[in-house]
Amino acid sequence: YKYPQIVAIGYPIVVFGISMISALYVLSQTKKTGITAIDPDMLSEKESKQLHYPGLKVGIVYGLMSFFVTPLLHIL
Repeated sequence: YKYPQIVAIGYPIVVFGISMISALYVLSQTKKTGITAIDPDMLSEKESKQLHYPGLKVGIVYGLMSFFVTPLLHIL
């Protein structure tokens, strides 16, 4: 590249911008079509218990996995 400093600064910004635009588009389309809407009356008792704090559960599992797997990757 002719200007590596500009590329080093601009490329991450462009990639971040494109990813945010695409994520917002997907988010708006899922809200608009109602794909993520869950009717609690149609769920069984077991499914309704699993529905409490799903994002928190996934976040904790992902955080713990990344915390314990990252040192293993450095060993390789």
